[in-house]
Amino acid sequence: MNLEFVQCPSGKWIPILNGTLLHSTVDPQKEAVSLVDREWERIASVKSLVVFGLGGGFHIRELLNRKKFEIVVIEAEKSLALSMREKDPELCGEIELLAGFPPPHIFSEASFVNAMRHSYAIVRHPASVRAAPYYYSSVSQIFSERTIIRLRQMCEGNKPLVQFLDSLDISNDQVLTLPMVQEAMVRRGSGLDKEGLIFMTLRELII
Repeated sequence: MNLEFVQCPSGKWIPILNGTLLHSTVDPQKEAVSLVDREWERIASVKSLVVFGLGGGFHIRELLNRKKFEIVVIEAEKSLALSMREKDPELCGEIELLAGFPPPHIFSEASFVNAMRHSYAIVRHPASVRAAPYYYSSVSQIFSERTIIRLRQMCEGNKPLVQFLDSLDISNDQVLTLPMVQEAMVRRGSGLDKEGLIFMTLRELII
C-alpha cells in the first residue's frame, strides 16, 4: 500500500492511494457536490448511509451538510483512516469509520448493525473503489448475499424457512442483521421460542 498527500490551491490535502488520486486537485468540493447531486434522489429519504471509501472526506462532508445522516464509512486502507483522523478529527468524529476490516467482520460490528436498523443506502466513492477494487467487490458481494432475495434463493426447497422470510416486514433488498430480524418478529407478534429452530437456521446464514 502506497499513501501520500498533495495540497490543492485551496490548501486542502488530497490523498493519493496506490497511485490513484482520490479527489480533484483543482476543486475537490465542487467534485463532491457533483457526486452527491447524482446520488441525491436515491438517498434523500433514508436515515443511514454506508459509504464505500473515506478518501479525503469531501464527499462525506457534503453528505452531512445536506442532511444529518447516520454514516458508516467502510475504508479499505487503515493507514488512510489514521491519517485522516489526524488531518480532520472533527469530520471523523461525526461518522463511524470501519477501516481495514476483513469484509466478513464488518457485518458483526456494532456500529454497522446499528446503522442497518434504519432505512439505508450505499454510496460508493468512485476513486476509492478504483484504488481498492477487490476489497470493495468482496464487501458488495457479502451485502448481496445477505438480502432477503438472496436468502430465499439459498433456502429454496426449505418451505418453513421461505415462509418465515416471506412473513418478515423487511424490504427485499435490505441487508439483514440478527437484531433486525428479531425486531421484525416482535412487530408481527411472534415469540422467539415458537420459531426458535427457524431463527437459529437463519442465524447460521446471516452471521
